[in-house]
Amino acid sequence: IGRAVIKSIKQFLILSLLAVNSAHASVSEKTIAIFDFDNNSFMDIARVDYLQRVLPEMLLAQLRNIPGIKMIERVQLKAALEELKLGSGDLADKDSQLKLGKILGAKNMMFGSFMAIGNQLRLDVRVIEVETSLTLLSEGQEANIDDLMPTIDNIAKVISNKLGMKGMAKASKGTSQEVWKLFDKGIVLMDKKKYEEAIAIFQQVLEKDPKFDIAEQRIIQSLEKIESQ
Repeated sequence: IGRAVIKSIKQFLILSLLAVNSAHASVSEKTIAIFDFDNNSFMDIARVDYLQRVLPEMLLAQLRNIPGIKMIERVQLKAALEELKLGSGDLADKDSQLKLGKILGAKNMMFGSFMAIGNQLRLDVRVIEVETSLTLLSEGQEANIDDLMPTIDNIAKVISNKLGMKGMAKASKGTSQEVWKLFDKGIVLMDKKKYEEAIAIFQQVLEKDPKFDIAEQRIIQSLEKIESQ
């Protein structure tokens, strides 16, 4: 099959996916897709690299509990990439990421970056409207790496208010960075499709923090991936 035909087929599939997602989207529901954050630290980059994945997970855990907000997780984004036969290199720029968000039916996309200096963190988050590419919100806050949840709660509140959502999740109980780092190991294993190993890690997370419900969700997702193989 020629490249032109393959391109046409891919475009047809993308348009089909977009039509299906648009048809099922609620008019009042705010759907947000969230990508891994950028690590803009100048020093000790590897030390805080886990925050690329952990910070979005923290925000996701808060925002998903707000009535009217639906979060599209990294698991769904990864699955969409596989379905469309795209690699991470195809999402190197924000325009491509916005296109993927549109395919998944996201009305908004969240991008974030952080910079660590010692134990202090500068966290910046942007929410962009997918249809218009307009920036709806740009929020920056300072945080202590050992106590991130108060800052995450504040940012989640700002986002929900900006999107016109009245409900707000209760402030989160602080989970130790040791537990978050362990959780991140499970996420990385899921990315590598080592689902059984990931489940073992998430079980360790729950042993350390039985109320860490997103670890339970990742176990369920890993089991579903194993069953579909």
